[in-house]
Amino acid sequence: MPVYKPIQKILVADGVSAAIVSTDPADSYYIYGTATLTTSWAVTMSGTAYEGMYCKFRYRGTVTLGTSTHITILGTQLPDIYVTKKVDIECYYNGSVWIVDFLVSFDETNIIATDNIIDTDVTLAKIESVLATKVILGNSSNRPIATTISGAFTLTAAGVAALGSKVVSDTNVNDVAITKITIAGAANKLIVSNSTTGAIEESAVAAADVATIVGVTPGTLSVSKAVIVGATGKIDTLDITTPKINGTTLTATAAEINQVHSVTPGTVVANSVVVVDANKKVDTLDIGTPMINTVAITSTATELNVLDGITVVVADLNRTQYLSNVSVDIQGQIDAIAASKDVSTISADSTLVVSTLTGGHLINSTSASVTVTLPAISTLTDKTILEFTHSGGANIVTIVGHSGDPGISVLGASLSTASFSIDVNGTYTKIILRNGTWRQLV
Repeated sequence: MPVYKPIQKILVADGVSAAIVSTDPADSYYIYGTATLTTSWAVTMSGTAYEGMYCKFRYRGTVTLGTSTHITILGTQLPDIYVTKKVDIECYYNGSVWIVDFLVSFDETNIIATDNIIDTDVTLAKIESVLATKVILGNSSNRPIATTISGAFTLTAAGVAALGSKVVSDTNVNDVAITKITIAGAANKLIVSNSTTGAIEESAVAAADVATIVGVTPGTLSVSKAVIVGATGKIDTLDITTPKINGTTLTATAAEINQVHSVTPGTVVANSVVVVDANKKVDTLDIGTPMINTVAITSTATELNVLDGITVVVADLNRTQYLSNVSVDIQGQIDAIAASKDVSTISADSTLVVSTLTGGHLINSTSASVTVTLPAISTLTDKTILEFTHSGGANIVTIVGHSGDPGISVLGASLSTASFSIDVNGTYTKIILRNGTWRQLV
């Protein structure tokens, strides 16, 4: 039947520990209270303890432990994980120390410490259920959790790991690490890279296409074979039916193209093109019929060589237009005319009318001013020459052409009038009738 037993209450309070008295008739104590400890809290005994003493405590406190704080019952520390649990405590004095046992209520959670579990004594059946294909891993709080495998591998409930599809990259493979690749499918296939995904794939190829690259010798052409240049970037012989350059058909024959072979600039070679050197010259060029502006040059090489060493200017060359039809030495013709020419000497200012001329007319003037009127050109013969000379000083000679005749050409420039003046000035000058026009000769 129930009996009355006195129970003393002990309040847990921060900074205030409790003590029981050895002579107290009560043997049961009730510890209660809510507190946050900043210093450790303890229950001690005052007075003398005797062997065989027994007492018990019912702990029902709610305590938050501060840094390095604990609860101690008669010299034995209450496990820190029990300070918020319902705990029955039995104490027995063996004559030297108190033996203290802590009995935690089984309706509490998290009450069994690791040290209280016998190694390898918990079976897997007692562990929390783990879903298939998950593994136990420690999380960031160092707590074990069930984790699903993801990434490059998959894991079955049977523990079979499999590598996922297309998960190995270049950085995952060592150079020359793969020693064998098996290509599934039919024969006559090539390994190619997909133009969109970049993945390696099989590509069918005809046996005849494969044959075009089998047995090929670089640099050597073979019928129905691929062309591969040799180590020097060359091939031996290539026969092209219709060659093209940038889309334009090359119509020149092989013989025509060969005319530019081994050409040395500046050197003329038979049956080859002529390329001038850096000085725009060639060595020796034999021209069959030379032309200037489509007009053939009929002079012989001997005739042209007469000009060798002669220095002329453009004005000198322009005078040669008045010498057409001259087939013999010009000076000889002039000398022949001068031998039979008429001579007129003028010693005073006057006007000389030349009515008739045979081979020529020489006018010797010592006067300062002379006017010479010429006869009609129609009465004269071609190459008629008038000479004017003066012994010294200024001598102005005015030459007047015949009415109706063309003007006189001075040094190749035809005058608009039929007369002109010349300053003999101690020398002499000549005019010549040439092709129906008077022209100044010198």
